[in-house]
Amino acid sequence: MGWTGTHSIEVAAPPSVLWRRCVEVGAWPSWHDGVERAHLDGPFRVGARGLLTMRSGPKTPFVVTAIDEGTAFETVTQLPGAAVRTKILIEARRGGTSAVSAEATLRGPLAFAYRRFLTPGLAAGVALGLARLAASTASPDDPTDA
Repeated sequence: MGWTGTHSIEVAAPPSVLWRRCVEVGAWPSWHDGVERAHLDGPFRVGARGLLTMRSGPKTPFVVTAIDEGTAFETVTQLPGAAVRTKILIEARRGGTSAVSAEATLRGPLAFAYRRFLTPGLAAGVALGLARLAASTASPDDPTDA
């Protein structure tokens, strides 16, 4: 049995600012609490492979599996016997604000084994990560906004 968790928030920043934050993989630890380090081999594109070093867990490889430039992307992180698929969607709202949604899905033959200890952290991490992502867009001294 798998698991899916979703979370959405409104952000007082335009989609372009959120998009830049999201595709800067090396900066993921600044807004994703569970990630200690993130590295992507090459540019952010479909098929690009990377490595996540989790704060409490092993290094895990991931691949960028889908991109809708400026609005959405998906990654898959492989685990022994299971995979975590993460989707991020950024939508423009009136007044230059945005809605951002994240969905994490755990699937695979051993998903049942991971579900008990992995999904509580995934659910909390999705919500906290989006809140921290939103807060990071409010920084007036952010060099990516220049």
